[in-house]
Amino acid sequence: MYKRVVRLEASDFKSGKHIFTTVEHRISFEMESGLAQGLTRARIQIYNLSRKEIKNITRADTEAISVSDGKENRELEKVRVKLYAGYQDEIENGKKPPLILEGFIMNSAVVKRIPENITYLYVIASGSELLINPFDSFSTHKFGETPEWSVKDVIIKLCTSAKYDLEGINFDSAPIEVMNKKVPGHTFNNEAGGLMVALDKAARTFFFEWGVRANGIGIYPIMKDSKVDSSEFNVLQKNGKGKIIDPTKVRGTPMHGLATIEIPHNLDATLHPGLVIDVGDLKGIIDYTQVGKTVYFSDDIWEYAIFQYYMIRKVIHRGDNYGTDWQSTISCMIPSSGVTGNKEIKE
Repeated sequence: MYKRVVRLEASDFKSGKHIFTTVEHRISFEMESGLAQGLTRARIQIYNLSRKEIKNITRADTEAISVSDGKENRELEKVRVKLYAGYQDEIENGKKPPLILEGFIMNSAVVKRIPENITYLYVIASGSELLINPFDSFSTHKFGETPEWSVKDVIIKLCTSAKYDLEGINFDSAPIEVMNKKVPGHTFNNEAGGLMVALDKAARTFFFEWGVRANGIGIYPIMKDSKVDSSEFNVLQKNGKGKIIDPTKVRGTPMHGLATIEIPHNLDATLHPGLVIDVGDLKGIIDYTQVGKTVYFSDDIWEYAIFQYYMIRKVIHRGDNYGTDWQSTISCMIPSSGVTGNKEIKE
């Protein structure tokens, strides 16, 4: 792990025409992503761009934004950006670093701070709820008709119809039983909110969760409040272990709470909400003071509060290829909305 690499690409959304690429400029960024919140936002700072580069990437325009008699707004051009972050020694055969964010520039600003000239880009991910992604309304076949539709088929149809690439729809952590359920005779209509509204309705109907990923949508198991669901943690025992957190990549003391853990980690674009992690190798460095054993007056609080596997619920990435920031802070929890809700902890 040596030599940080941050790559920024920009293109015109409509035409797909390349606008700008750099791996040489100083770039710093901060982004926050949460499970099923429908909004991943980021601030990207690029140092010392030329005037032409600034104009291209921000679509700087001195023309009035209204047309005709001023009652109608002129459609503004939309710029799509892709941000990659990783290490030079991990890039093989000219490949790009891992993708950490793909989205649209919603606002921009240029600030002169002698001797620097800094361009600020405010970006939201492609799957964010602030973007209306319309899709083609459709109905699944009725019972007995073929081909039969599953929940997974419905999600794929919704997302691809809304112009998501198939590889941008991730089912790695999805509950297999739910995805295989048949969906006969259902109609999915495009409404004002587009794809995000349809996914919310489907998630409530068929019992799954979804969240924005760096370049698309991730499907996850729903959080349930029961001892069985907590101890048999969905995909873990069926699909193998979670991503092992290496103690050498931890940048501070992990803080443990009641069935939660927060870990300051070296910047890693592969850490995202919904990912299952294995913290078994961190036992010697975790701070347990936030568990609050004396507060709950329970002799077996450790049995319910301390686990080996967790699901990431929120990630904050901060990076700077020429500065000190280079960290991913991950907030994780057991997939249960409350370990005391069913009186599983003795009083």
